[in-house]
Amino acid sequence: MMTPAPIVLFTYKRIDSLKKSLASLSRCPLSADSELIVFSDAPKNDTDIEKVEAVRTYLRTVTHFKKIKIVERVSNMGVDYNIINGIKEIAAHCSSFIILEDDLIFAENFLLFMNQALSHYENYPDVLSVSGFSFVGKIPENYPYDTYFTNRSWSWGWGSWGSKMQAVDWDVKDFDNFIKNGQEQALFNKTGGSDLTKMLRETMEGKIRAWDIRLFYYQFKHKLVSLYPVSSKTVNIGFTKEGSNTFGYNRYKTTLDMSNKQDFVFPGNSHIDERLNAAFLRKNNLANRIMTRVFSMIGVK
Repeated sequence: MMTPAPIVLFTYKRIDSLKKSLASLSRCPLSADSELIVFSDAPKNDTDIEKVEAVRTYLRTVTHFKKIKIVERVSNMGVDYNIINGIKEIAAHCSSFIILEDDLIFAENFLLFMNQALSHYENYPDVLSVSGFSFVGKIPENYPYDTYFTNRSWSWGWGSWGSKMQAVDWDVKDFDNFIKNGQEQALFNKTGGSDLTKMLRETMEGKIRAWDIRLFYYQFKHKLVSLYPVSSKTVNIGFTKEGSNTFGYNRYKTTLDMSNKQDFVFPGNSHIDERLNAAFLRKNNLANRIMTRVFSMIGVK
């Protein structure tokens, strides 16, 4: 039996979604054999003190997992640096790990999938991460695998390896050169989605607090790939007014895998299937981004 990768959960003040998330995670085989490490961010203002304390009080009652460690931040880091610093801390002493946020619901085979994938691709130098989430709906009938690759990571339930995350440039040291290079920006958007350059620029300018765009950019610069399941093992329930970076209309709606499949067929290489990659990129193109903005403005859910 495999030793499950540690599960690393980031949370702030959303106790209702946190309870739902941990309840669904507890139904996954391997959960009782897994270590759970929780990073609880500190309140950023007086309004959030009570909500954060409610989250921490609840976390102290959780007992299902093999071992539970709760890291209570003493000052507010924000959604970006709570996660970035947490990844750095975990990557320093864990060979592999699974990263979660408190707004996810999991298929029962989520942990089985993640652990098998992390084991299978550990020694593939160009595989940066494994995603539990997928929104590509139409899989070709003749497609023989349970997974596919793209050039972009996704943060709604994912995993990676300590050595690979330790190499990530979270500070984006070459941003000044990149933002002056239109050709590089166009290639970044073409490779992973038309929203990427804008997201990176606004993050580096402090207009938004998107931590994962830094990972996407590193992945682009080093020509790395991410693995996705053909049937999503997670769904995001965080599109509410309390979501830090998820709000408004969710264009990434997907169907949670209910098959309870236990073993998965992985490609023997990390090549990208262009049919699936094209479907992935369409969801992130300009037309879909405009539709998302319009639907959010008029209240479509």
